Amino acid sequence: MLIVFYFYLRVEFNKFRIKELESFIIKIGKYYILGSFVFYILGLYVFATSPIKGEVFYLGLMQESILPRLRGFAESPNDFILYALFFLVFFINQHRYALIFLTVISLVLSFSTTGLIICFLIFYISYFKRILSPKFIFYTLVMIMILVLLYINFIQTNEDFMRMIEWRLERNESGTGRFDLWIYVLHFINNNIWGYGINTTRVMIKSFHALSSVHNSILEVFLTGGWIGLLLYLLLYLTIFIYALLIWKYHNDSKMFLIFFMFFIAGMANNTLDVGFLVFSISILYQYASRRNLRNE
Repeated sequence: MLIVFYFYLRVEFNKFRIKELESFIIKIGKYYILGSFVFYILGLYVFATSPIKGEVFYLGLMQESILPRLRGFAESPNDFILYALFFLVFFINQHRYALIFLTVISLVLSFSTTGLIICFLIFYISYFKRILSPKFIFYTLVMIMILVLLYINFIQTNEDFMRMIEWRLERNESGTGRFDLWIYVLHFINNNIWGYGINTTRVMIKSFHALSSVHNSILEVFLTGGWIGLLLYLLLYLTIFIYALLIWKYHNDSKMFLIFFMFFIAGMANNTLDVGFLVFSISILYQYASRRNLRNE
């Protein structure tokens, strides 16, 4: 089904022009980010007014201990950051500053360390040539001053906020429990390098805090598919990486590299094996490469 769907998208995407495709992605991204933000605000209201506490989900909010994390229309905050970062690349490329600002705020409210790190790196790569410009330095200093003032006058004096920040920092010391989980999974891999079969992760790590994901795409593939699955998966990543670099080098277009970079880094801390995302990324890469090649010929 994956192969059939992939080739179907290759044919369908040939009907789009690059600009039309980008406009479509930005339009979908705008509604998704805005809708997720509103859904989160509604979740805050439901959580605050609910007589029953302790549930995990409140509309667009996921309550993790004391953190009200934004998940929007995704299953979890870790899934939301994949959508948000994907759209952020296109927002930055088209200089949609209002959407960029709203996306960054949403990423902050997701309380995802991985998402914030990738967000910073995307900005750094996107604006690398402008970093030393006086205008960029000025706006950066203004932003830092605003954050410092917010911290001093609001966050530092708010016990609830400080407690959430301290709790999150403590969790980050152990990779939010991921390091112990990965060591646990490596024992299974060491016992069977050929893999345990597709969709067996939930069963294998059920005894480890009742988790259902390894929170690492490479280890997830290694655990279920063994050496053969891992090699095929890395080959797929390498193919996308080469396409992204060629497009950036010969057409001065860094979007596909940023998308690859985002998925690869996110895959180190989360399970990003969503079929739709993978196919969508590959198809867009094909579209960019094929259209540009046809123009050059």
